[in-house]
Amino acid sequence: MATVYGVNRTKILDPKGNNILDPGLVSGRVRSITDSYVAVALTRGYIYIGPTLPVGAIITEVTINENCTSSNHLTVGTSQNPALFLAIFNTSRNTLSVGPQTVAGANYVVTGTSDNCIVIENSGNVLMTGTIKATVKYIVD
Repeated sequence: MATVYGVNRTKILDPKGNNILDPGLVSGRVRSITDSYVAVALTRGYIYIGPTLPVGAIITEVTINENCTSSNHLTVGTSQNPALFLAIFNTSRNTLSVGPQTVAGANYVVTGTSDNCIVIENSGNVLMTGTIKATVKYIVD
């Protein structure tokens, strides 16, 4: 299975002077993460989105917008539970999905290191080509 990273996740993994956020920009209780990935013939695998979430963060909403050339099966969750927020759905051009759509994912509280990164899993048998955009809204006390 392939493992790839969204644009912003890539910057976080390799910080340089021009892509480090000013600490004053991330203060406040309600926060959001946005990230995107342009897939080119992506096989089954994971796309890691955004920064690592702090322990205790409460995830209130996950939005996925994709514009792919073929129908794929995507799930959105954590590396520990890939379908925690959005169960498998068939994507097509310009699909917008908002979750959590599962009881376990509603107001999910991040507990540690295995559930602190949002992942999108391509579990279909079709190579995925197109753009996937993700927004995660969460609360930090």
